[in-house]
Amino acid sequence: MARLTSKQNSSGAATAEVPVRKGPPRKRNRLAKRQNELTALLRKRIIDNTYPPGCRLPIQVDLLKEFNVSNITLQRAIDTLCREGFIEARRRTGTFVVDHPPHLAHYALIIPGGSNTSINSHFYQNIAAEALLRNERLPGHLDLYYASDESLYHPDFRRLCEMVTRHLYAGLIFASSPHKFEKTPILNEPGIPRAVVASRAVYAIPVMYPNPNQCDLGLATLAAKGARNIAVVTFSCEAYPYSLFEGKVAQFGLRSHPDWYGSFTHLQPPGLRSFIRILLSNPKERPIDGIFILDDHLTEIVMEAIASLGPEVVERIHIVTTGNFPLHQQPTLPATVIGVHAKDILDTAIELIDAQRRGDQVAQENHLPIHLCHTGAGAGRVP
Repeated sequence: MARLTSKQNSSGAATAEVPVRKGPPRKRNRLAKRQNELTALLRKRIIDNTYPPGCRLPIQVDLLKEFNVSNITLQRAIDTLCREGFIEARRRTGTFVVDHPPHLAHYALIIPGGSNTSINSHFYQNIAAEALLRNERLPGHLDLYYASDESLYHPDFRRLCEMVTRHLYAGLIFASSPHKFEKTPILNEPGIPRAVVASRAVYAIPVMYPNPNQCDLGLATLAAKGARNIAVVTFSCEAYPYSLFEGKVAQFGLRSHPDWYGSFTHLQPPGLRSFIRILLSNPKERPIDGIFILDDHLTEIVMEAIASLGPEVVERIHIVTTGNFPLHQQPTLPATVIGVHAKDILDTAIELIDAQRRGDQVAQENHLPIHLCHTGAGAGRVP
């Protein structure tokens, strides 16, 4: 049972420590506040390296004397820091800062959408799976949070805010733009490094995105396969306008046409199948021999449509598609897959966060390495 700190009364005699629960509510609140203040102060000393990893904390007598608190107040502060993972008690040797305290070794990965809807995204599925694998093989920990539109009212959001304000994370990794967290500690708490997967800098947070030469690599691969007339399938005309390819295709000895360019989502399979069948059904009028797919959610739909036209069309069409590594499902037709690896994303994010924490100069824009592999007949990794 917690007790109040011993103090001297007006006559100079020490008053006895009394049980908290029998005292007035105001005194209980004051004691709880003092306990929280002591916890925060000890935590700050660990975070600012006054008590570095592996360091033994001062003995209890010295801490009691320095802070003028009761045994129970100090013990509760120590217990809190133990639960948070900052310190550990070692029998007969004292209390020590752990080798990998949370502010140096624990990270949070924030993925948009609910845990169910995010599974529909190959990218988010891969990065979440890689986070779990990382927890198994490396020290430290990577916690997953799913940020749906209702997340600001979810207990997980309140927990994340509390973890951030207590500096229980070395840093935050956003799998997409963190705009929904404006005016919250998740974006505004000072001293918390952050990194984000995005196509441009946001909120002065270092960003990671695929090398901009990914498009050139896809076109060069189609040319190397012998394709000369290519169609393009994308999920967004805004992100990948036809004008982006119009000037590039000629550089690689290729040819395309605005009518051979289609924008679809994976929720429109009938329309995408019809588009592919129409494009490829008349090779004399449309001599297409290559397809560049710019969203791996569309890959299987495109391949189903090609396969439905028969083996001659399958043999004629060279396919290059973007993807997310590691590949959890092989494409049903021979293809070259180009994309980023989830491990590279997490490794780069943690490197950026650790560099910020050390005070190193960090680039605002950071390219992720591109991976390329062949699937199907003669499949193999290409350097």
